[in-house]
Amino acid sequence: MKKLMYLALSFVLVFSLAACGEQKPAEKPAEEPAKETPADENTEDADANADENTEDADANADENTDAADENADDADKDADKDADDADANADENADDADANADENADDADANADENADDADANADENADDTEADKE
Repeated sequence: MKKLMYLALSFVLVFSLAACGEQKPAEKPAEEPAKETPADENTEDADANADENTEDADANADENTDAADENADDADKDADKDADDADANADENADDADANADENADDADANADENADDADANADENADDTEADKE
C-alpha cells in the first residue's frame, strides 16, 4: 500500500510541475495588428485635413458666388429685355389705337354726312308731296 501511495504522490507532483511549467508561445496571427500612431502624428494629419477641407470649402464658396453673380446678371439682362419688349408693345398698341380712333372718326363723319344727305332728300320729297297734296 505504501508503494501505491508513493506512486500516486509522484504522479501528483509530476502533473503539478507539468501544469506550472513553461508555456509554448502562441502562434502569430496572419495579419499584424495595426500600429498605433503617436498622438502628435494624428493631430498633424487632422490639422492637414482640416486645412484642406477649409480650402476646398472656400473654393466652392467662391465658385458658387461667381455662379450666383452670373445668374443675377443674366436675370437683369432678361428683365431689361422684357421691359424693352413691353415698351415696344405698348407703343405699338397706342399707335394701333390712334389709327383705329382716326378710322372710326372718319367713318362717323361719313355716316353723319350720308345721314344728313338722306335727311335733306327726305325733306325735299316730303315738301314735294305736301305741295302735290295741296293742288
